[in-house]
Amino acid sequence: MNTMKTFREYAEDINEAVDGEEYTVVLLGGSIGEKPIRTLSQLKGDKVIDTSKIYTDKDEAKKQAKQMNKYLSPGEKKYYRLKYTVATIVNGVYTGK
Repeated sequence: MNTMKTFREYAEDINEAVDGEEYTVVLLGGSIGEKPIRTLSQLKGDKVIDTSKIYTDKDEAKKQAKQMNKYLSPGEKKYYRLKYTVATIVNGVYTGK
């Protein structure tokens, strides 16, 4: 039984520890009576509320956002300016990117 890690396994561990970036899909825009979130920078420093929808792969998160945008009506897109987009998370906190 070989318990030694290969160089590649060490490199992957280091990248995960250094990056620590995860991604989630957020809804930008707003409706009457709510303060709208227009940009991701407004989320900077806030804690993530729903941790069930966190992705480690950015492409997978983009794919989910694109799918969710298809379900928005033309009025939601144009009048309320609703849009799903991908936000970067580090240690459960939005980075504003």
